[in-house]
Amino acid sequence: MGVAEEFTDFAAGAAPRLRRTAFLLCGNWHTAEDLAQATLAKMFVSWRRISRQDAVYAYASRTLVNTYLASRRRRRGREVLSGWLPEAAVEPPACEVRMVVLDALATLPPKARVVVVMRYWADMSVEQVADLLGCSTGNVKSQSARALGKLRVLLEEDGLRADLLGGTAGMDETSLRALLERAVASEPPAGPIVSRSVAAGLRLRRRRRVRAGTSFAAFAAVIVAAGVALPALRTGPRPAPSSAAASLPALYVTSENLFTRPAGGAVTPISVRTGAAGRPIEVGPNSSIISTPDGRTVYIADDDSDWVRPVATATGRAGRPIIVVTEPVAMAITPDGKTLYVASTNDNRGKGWVMAISVATDKPFATIEVPRAPSSMAITPDGKTLYVLSTTSGTVTPISVATGRAGPTTWVYGQPRSMVITPDGRTVYVSQFARNEVTPISVATGKAGRPIKAGPGPGPMAITPDGRTLYVLDVGDPSRTVVPISVATGTARAAIAVGEPVAAVVTPDGRTLYVVSRPGTVVPISVATGTAGAPIRVAGLEPQQMVMTPDGRRVYVLSLSGSQPLDGVVTPIVTATNTAGRGITIAGGGMGQMAIAP
Repeated sequence: MGVAEEFTDFAAGAAPRLRRTAFLLCGNWHTAEDLAQATLAKMFVSWRRISRQDAVYAYASRTLVNTYLASRRRRRGREVLSGWLPEAAVEPPACEVRMVVLDALATLPPKARVVVVMRYWADMSVEQVADLLGCSTGNVKSQSARALGKLRVLLEEDGLRADLLGGTAGMDETSLRALLERAVASEPPAGPIVSRSVAAGLRLRRRRRVRAGTSFAAFAAVIVAAGVALPALRTGPRPAPSSAAASLPALYVTSENLFTRPAGGAVTPISVRTGAAGRPIEVGPNSSIISTPDGRTVYIADDDSDWVRPVATATGRAGRPIIVVTEPVAMAITPDGKTLYVASTNDNRGKGWVMAISVATDKPFATIEVPRAPSSMAITPDGKTLYVLSTTSGTVTPISVATGRAGPTTWVYGQPRSMVITPDGRTVYVSQFARNEVTPISVATGKAGRPIKAGPGPGPMAITPDGRTLYVLDVGDPSRTVVPISVATGTARAAIAVGEPVAAVVTPDGRTLYVVSRPGTVVPISVATGTAGAPIRVAGLEPQQMVMTPDGRRVYVLSLSGSQPLDGVVTPIVTATNTAGRGITIAGGGMGQMAIAP
């Protein structure tokens, strides 16, 4: 059985129970379905790793509770909805029980509600609930006792009759379980939770990989802006290419096959000169890709495993996997091409890690601890400092390339999404999604400057080669804009409408910004005037990533294929004429990533 089929079978069995549990947590069947779908989508992203564990259902419960609590935190300060919504017609007694129980549960704090539902509906032990919430067993017992007492008083005040309590005059743990069962008895028909969770999981995984790929985009932009002649870094004769290799420069696109066990994956070379796709190179499951500056090697990482694999572009052969810390999520290479850095989350077990690997020998030589789970990395143009961004902890940590030591952490908070370094290497800019701001950090002092207001939900960024203008893509609803920011003054200029932006690149001559937007267009914007040109239509649906060749002559956009949900299609665009070529279909490339080997 393949990975996709295995997950689908699990989701079909778990979805009804997750939906009912979510209903008791939130009190709304529509929201409960959303919570169950979000839970399964998150599990789909890491299903290969989760399915190897024994307690898969316990993992589902933990994910559901965390998703519910996170949604409650986001709703603070917003309008509070009623505790119930009328559903399909039911018998009056059952409806009365549901209304009264939900109203009573709604008075409890979110964590106390979790304790009640998981203890008396999901039938978890005190120890299991304590592990679920990350607290002591004593805390669970006290919350359970207080919640039970409060519910008893509220239900009696509401005049819940003895016949609805199973013939008892009061309420104990047994009668509470019975009431919770009756509260979900009038369950309306569910939507296609399984199929929607798979689709949402695919989108989540692609989004996560796009954020991880931002580090390479920033690296490439800085290299081009610094005027480094990438091809000149090659030394010695190049081996004759095999049938699997494409002549350089080449675009490499990763793909996965989720319908095999174990899951497979490949990387496909596409010649930039001819547009012809070479034979896919088998590399196993994969999530991110990066090329060395000389284009001799591309490295493939899998965020559900503990390895990175090198692929020789001249021969099209994959080397032996390099063992790294579990869950590698981002990679970066120094401008001289000597060191590969791999950032890993270590299954989110406290600290994160960055491993330094020699490109010459493919052997790790240093492991550096960083705060919490890293999400992306960037290296200064002089190659002296590596910066590690952690979205979960809201931190930016500098690491000395020479010594391998981490410097003082800068706290930025506000769900930082991406970072970019100015071509002169003086400033790091960090976008803060939750605060609608971009914060500059001095490379020399490590101190954060005054935040710059951007649009709703700032995300990916791009900077001109001269370092004068920073472009911020606003990816939060309801924004559909790109905001240019003057680096000299730290002020934002008028936003430019582009649709729903996904990624952006600037040409090496600094004249044009290209922004790829959903549902499937690339918008060229004049850097001098800030005016948008005619949108360029690309093949497929929902573009995921965009890269540019070092000479700026071509832009490539990877999108979902319209015919097969897991396939991808690459659209080449000639920047001189702003015309799109024929799309190149990559089987299993819907969740892929791209990298240019110069």
